[in-house]
Amino acid sequence: MPQYFESFPEITYDNFEVKNILSRVKVSDVAKEFLTNFLPYTIKEGDKPYQVAFDYYDSVDYIWLVYLSNDIIDPVYGWHLDTREFEKYIIKKYGSIGAAKANLEGYKDNDGTGRKYSIDTFTLSSDPNKSNWIPIYSYDREDEENEAKLTIRLLDKRFANQAQKNLVALLNEWTITKTR
Repeated sequence: MPQYFESFPEITYDNFEVKNILSRVKVSDVAKEFLTNFLPYTIKEGDKPYQVAFDYYDSVDYIWLVYLSNDIIDPVYGWHLDTREFEKYIIKKYGSIGAAKANLEGYKDNDGTGRKYSIDTFTLSSDPNKSNWIPIYSYDREDEENEAKLTIRLLDKRFANQAQKNLVALLNEWTITKTR
């Protein structure tokens, strides 16, 4: 899809005119409200965004639409990590899986509200229910956040071509506005 990058604005970088591939648009909140425009998709172990784009949109060129529909900015860590990738990530970030499992970040209420508390709040609290607070360890939090990325949304393929046209128009409009 060469025309996708052709629409990106140009910037001067190190005395060269280059495409600003860091330009970003997002799916409007209004569009997201029309849930019939999006279909839920559960990522399978090892699925990569380009595979999902190919499997659903019949083209890897729509990988950007997979990212955009899910507000994914970081294509590596914004996507669900499979077991091996997740463990490598944890080891790189915390030194070891054991260290991540031992790293206490805070506490959460066990009453279903989802309220979180710092370690200091737990230590200083006189709340009689604090014995019901559940410790939050780095490994568990990271795992929970990673598992939440298993379910994504895909823009209905009937709208893919229109989404591409809209993106090009938005980027062109942005370029015109920036040059004024």
